[in-house]
Amino acid sequence: MACCALVTIALLIAGRRLDAQHVASGARNNAAYFELAGAGGLYSLNAERRLSPVLLGRIGGTYYDLTDIDRTRRAVSAVIGGATYLVDVSDLLGRGPGRFLESGAVLVAGSFTHASYGVTKASGPFSAAVPFAGLRYEPPDGGLLLRVTVQQVLPLSGNKRTDAGKAAWAGTWAGLSLGYAF
Repeated sequence: MACCALVTIALLIAGRRLDAQHVASGARNNAAYFELAGAGGLYSLNAERRLSPVLLGRIGGTYYDLTDIDRTRRAVSAVIGGATYLVDVSDLLGRGPGRFLESGAVLVAGSFTHASYGVTKASGPFSAAVPFAGLRYEPPDGGLLLRVTVQQVLPLSGNKRTDAGKAAWAGTWAGLSLGYAF
């Protein structure tokens, strides 16, 4: 968690001082993407809207119901909402426009079920805060969007005595997103 918090603070401070801090005039206002191992756990579908040249609003959702070989069932459905702050590093990298450092946070809220052999061990609502930092490629004229992020899931509510109650995926890991900016 400390790593994500430090990166987020550094990006917020650095974003105000970098000469490369601009977004091309043709930057697209919307994006939709599939995120694997992100804030939504196993996967999530997300949409973003540009609120300013450096700030994006995000909404999304996830649903999955998995049963493993020992008949343990984990089901999660959740909504995702938050914001992303962008720092354009295209000029610093010298590789063309559309390269960003990003940081932000989302709130995830939903319900979970954790059962074994048909017996429910834990079930109910949960919420989690998820700060993240990463790299983003988004062409100014739209097209393929690619994100690689590191996030820390911080459970806020739920049955913390079970894995399912820890937002079903508490911890730190890297996520990968693929989508389209338009």
